[in-house]
Amino acid sequence: MKQKKIKTLKHQLFQVSIEIIEEQEGNFSEAKAKMGQALRDDYMEEQDLRVEVDAEMCVVQAPYIHKPIAKNRQFTLVLDLDETLVHYKELSSLEGELRIRPGASSFLKIMAKFYDLIIFTAGVKEYADWALSHLEGSELVAHRLYRQHASPCAGFYVKDLSKIGREVR
Repeated sequence: MKQKKIKTLKHQLFQVSIEIIEEQEGNFSEAKAKMGQALRDDYMEEQDLRVEVDAEMCVVQAPYIHKPIAKNRQFTLVLDLDETLVHYKELSSLEGELRIRPGASSFLKIMAKFYDLIIFTAGVKEYADWALSHLEGSELVAHRLYRQHASPCAGFYVKDLSKIGREVR
């Protein structure tokens, strides 16, 4: 079954590549966008990314952050946790592996000099705090926003930046 999916994926990528080559009059951005969309479409067909929304969870009212931006910072940088700074891979129902993205700790340390850092994750507080405890430089994060700060919508948790409590530009 997996071999068939790989073959199908390769065939679809090949078809898109041919279309791109045939349309060489178009610009590179269009070609890149077309290839990216084909990859996303293939991925979405194979993955059901929806999660079970916890109806019992108390959703926090906006604005989430009432504390003003630090005086020595002019801007805020909002970062996602999973797939941006770390990756958690479930190995079995009882164990998993947390992988820290190479350079993530250095990135946090450098960005904290210039920005008020916020981690905004759709993960639950316990998991997010645990994951961040393994990340060097996480103490530089000014604010942490979790699943209860996200809005449940059609089986997903949507992180609405307009509700953070900072001007979005």
